[in-house]
Amino acid sequence: MFSPSIRPANPSGDIKAQYEHLERATMQKTYDSLIIGGGPAGLNAALGLGRVHRSAAVFSNNRFRNDGAHAAHTVLSRDHVKPSLIREEGIKDIAKYKNTTHIHTTITKLEKTTIGDLSGFNAEDENGERYTGRTIILATGSQDVFPSIPGYAANWPLNIYQCPFCDGHERAHLPKGILAIPTFQPMLESLARMLQHMASPASSPSFPLDPSQAAEPITIFTNGALPDTSDTSIANAVDTALALGMRFEHRKIAELVPATSEGAPLSSQEDEACSGVNVVLEDGTGVHLGFLFHKPPTVPNARGLIEQLGVETVESPFGVDVKRAEPFGATNVPGVYVAGDVGTPMKSVTAAMFHGGMAAAGVAHQCVTEENRIALARWKAKKVEEVTVPTEQSAKGQTNMDATGCVEDVRTRVETTVASS
Repeated sequence: MFSPSIRPANPSGDIKAQYEHLERATMQKTYDSLIIGGGPAGLNAALGLGRVHRSAAVFSNNRFRNDGAHAAHTVLSRDHVKPSLIREEGIKDIAKYKNTTHIHTTITKLEKTTIGDLSGFNAEDENGERYTGRTIILATGSQDVFPSIPGYAANWPLNIYQCPFCDGHERAHLPKGILAIPTFQPMLESLARMLQHMASPASSPSFPLDPSQAAEPITIFTNGALPDTSDTSIANAVDTALALGMRFEHRKIAELVPATSEGAPLSSQEDEACSGVNVVLEDGTGVHLGFLFHKPPTVPNARGLIEQLGVETVESPFGVDVKRAEPFGATNVPGVYVAGDVGTPMKSVTAAMFHGGMAAAGVAHQCVTEENRIALARWKAKKVEEVTVPTEQSAKGQTNMDATGCVEDVRTRVETTVASS
């Protein structure tokens, strides 16, 4: 906490009025940052702040988007490690710096406030407890908006994947499918080829396919909607998918059922034998897949908090995200930063960690800038005070003679100095 008093000692007159707005009076614990969210983004922000001795409070309700994932991937030194274990180890890392308070609660209200001469924020949780911070890092994460297909939620995320870098390798040898909902988009052509290539041995060369050679089939499910081939980009993507040996399935999906790797249906994905999904079509036909790829749109968690602060959001084909500015993830509200899934359509553990670190850098930079401004104001106030303290000579209007022999009126020197400040 930084809470210096910068009012000059024994101020009077214009000097008091000039610097009164710089006084700070902090009556309670004030954190350098209130971090809303205890996932990879929020924790890495706290870790970064800890390294530069900045205080933070991390608020978490212990609900995470990847709760159902058996492991995280593409996380250097933590590949194929459970997300919960990554968080636990992260908290241990943060604890070494003794600058962070972890609070298990749900923040229900955020509002702007003033902390002396600075702008700050108050947070209130579900129990009515209040907290104050100089900045806020929104690391609330996001939630997926599932399509209305029976069985979709029961297969997410164990059998339905949204990122081939995060999931897919372990079942790359099994049949794969893509759910083109709400419509088939050109980007799915590239994704289909990526999934197709994953069926090849890791050491196999990456050359263009020979149309005469059999390729790993990928089924693209449109759920009753035909691709709009009047759009040239979509038409070209469809032709490319067909050239790669992809199959389009236009029948509607009746249900998605968790299954074993051999296709035997299960009652739940919680069954340890679950390693696939059966796509049941409207006519009862079943298609067994190792996994189904689909990236549903997302919306921010705790959207009410975002609206309370007046933070801007942006929409894309991937959903709604908080609008962030590079490099630190600043938002349109000064002092509010965003990190992790809530601020990007490209959601992953490593991206969240990176954004958390950059938000920490933004907070540290803001704190330093504010403190430098206050230090300068204090220094100027002290200099002004020194020259305005009346002496016995100045009170009587006496004069001094300097080293050159020139006569100087003390009162004139004081008034000139004050004016120039």
